[in-house]
Amino acid sequence: VGDLVAILRALTIGTAIGALGLLLLYRFEGYSRAVFVFDLLLASVLLIGARSFALWLRQWFAARPRSGERRVLIVGATERGAVALRLLAHAASGPYRAIGFLDDDPGKRYRRVGGVSVVGTTRDLEAVVRRLSPDLIVLAVDADRADVDRLRAECEGLGVEHRELLTPV
Repeated sequence: VGDLVAILRALTIGTAIGALGLLLLYRFEGYSRAVFVFDLLLASVLLIGARSFALWLRQWFAARPRSGERRVLIVGATERGAVALRLLAHAASGPYRAIGFLDDDPGKRYRRVGGVSVVGTTRDLEAVVRRLSPDLIVLAVDADRADVDRLRAECEGLGVEHRELLTPV
């Protein structure tokens, strides 16, 4: 949505500057004003279409599994979750690919952390596991022990390997 607004704003400003320039230089003599409307519409459709296609293509390639890599779901889109993401990127134990974050903060929904989307909350864990099929769940939450134990039990119930990211205090 932010990209869409930025594209439309830039195109509108560019069209207005072009129209103003032609008005000042030629007083629109020999130019139809409808050209600016058509230009704005055509450029909007083409740029938004190209941007949407590039986004779709990037997601399509990212969703394709690479040989031997493990798909990882990270619970906690916090600083601890970002640390987990960096550790997975440099793990010597094998190739990992983060496929999403879960976080209970509604303000983080649909945001990205290190290029990885927040795909839901911890209440959505079962549905997200069914949809994304992670091989590993990393619990990188800043929560009390009862919440962590509940998440561990839910991971065990779903039959998905899980690890807890422990950080020194």
